[in-house]
Amino acid sequence: MSNFSAARKMIGMALFSAVLCMFVQFSFFFLLRSFSTEVKGYDVYSVTSENPTGTYEGYIDKDELPEKPDKDKRYMSVLTDMPKSAKVVEVVLSTVCSLGILFCTVGTVLANTAAKDRNSGDFDGAVLDKSRGFKIGLMASVPSVAFYVAALVLRFLPSTKAADWFFWFYRFIALGPVKPVNDLMVGPETNLASVPWWWVISSGLYVALFVVFCGVLYLVCYNEDSWVAKMLYKSTQKETKVRRLGGR
Repeated sequence: MSNFSAARKMIGMALFSAVLCMFVQFSFFFLLRSFSTEVKGYDVYSVTSENPTGTYEGYIDKDELPEKPDKDKRYMSVLTDMPKSAKVVEVVLSTVCSLGILFCTVGTVLANTAAKDRNSGDFDGAVLDKSRGFKIGLMASVPSVAFYVAALVLRFLPSTKAADWFFWFYRFIALGPVKPVNDLMVGPETNLASVPWWWVISSGLYVALFVVFCGVLYLVCYNEDSWVAKMLYKSTQKETKVRRLGGR
């Protein structure tokens, strides 16, 4: 498999993992919110046949909810804020699971490539290219670099709808596995022009870490058999005490 083919497969796997991460993160959010929050009131909407979505009338506390609500009104529950402890648990679980999904999907391509190269080296005498993992990672990170540059440019331009839509894509898809961490730094902001400039610049660090991950994982998978053999050989060795002459 050529470097380009491996990188292309990794891009597809990364996109697939971003979609999976989105579902996982939303699942943890709604699950923890259901356990850690409660209804504190209701937003009231008047509903008519001409306006089925309703017109907002105001907010009422949960104690003010009528025993028999009006049929022409719609009551939307308003929940209390999620406690900080629950938010921390959500971020940790979402991030760990999301990164696990990314490593398992993208890492599979590198593992298969390293296994084939190891077979070629053992049976065909092929020479190991220690930098191949980094090369594949660089190729696979080209779309991420393009998105990063676009985010960097759009951050310092006037705010537009297109820029805000791109910002949503950048957070949920391009940086999907680390979205919970970014949410802590950026908050609920949806306007790219209002996002801290230091966050946009520092988000390029994820690309560098991805390339390093690819290079290290390739070498680990290539040398996996030898490392495992050394560990097993060492563990099966029995420690025997050598008796010195004249010793007790």
